[in-house]
Amino acid sequence: RPYSLVDDNGIPQQVNGTFRPGENNFALGLSCLVTDWLSLGANLKLGTSKLAPEAKASAFAADIYAAYKSSFGLSVGLGVCNLGTKVKYGPESIYALPSYLRAGVSYGIMGLRVNGELDYLFSKALMAGVSASWWYKEYAGLSVGYHYGGGKLGGSGPVPLSIPSYFSLGVGAAFKGLHLDLAYVLSTSAIKNTISCTIGYRF
Repeated sequence: RPYSLVDDNGIPQQVNGTFRPGENNFALGLSCLVTDWLSLGANLKLGTSKLAPEAKASAFAADIYAAYKSSFGLSVGLGVCNLGTKVKYGPESIYALPSYLRAGVSYGIMGLRVNGELDYLFSKALMAGVSASWWYKEYAGLSVGYHYGGGKLGGSGPVPLSIPSYFSLGVGAAFKGLHLDLAYVLSTSAIKNTISCTIGYRF
């Protein structure tokens, strides 16, 4: 079907053809239990993006975090996220990853888990999120969440390099370490009606 592009002068150009944009993310997580209540870990990530036939990019990033887990279901974590390379769609389209500090808290009881997080972007902006999930005997689960895209500290308007606000609904399944998660995004921004799929293995 036809789709619109913009030339170097900002003039829309209509092109006849078919193109399907896409985003893919791959991650490997490692963690180490230092004591009965303290763990350290890292996530290594590779992301690829296709916005147009000639607009493709990839980037590497890492997250580093520490987590405290109590004996009564409460967990608290602190980390630094998205430390990595820049995203380059072309010579004139180079963007830094949205690096940020993340603080999170989680509480679980009888299969139900409630999570909250607060992110401070190095671009002097805030994001936050809350979510709840329920799992039946660790085999199947349902989840709901809300992400707040935030605002720039000391000003108004959209935050550069941040994820827009959205609601999400999800389902998950797990068996012998293998898990599959599906989520549907409800939003008024460009990410509306997005379906994400995550496949992972824990050992």
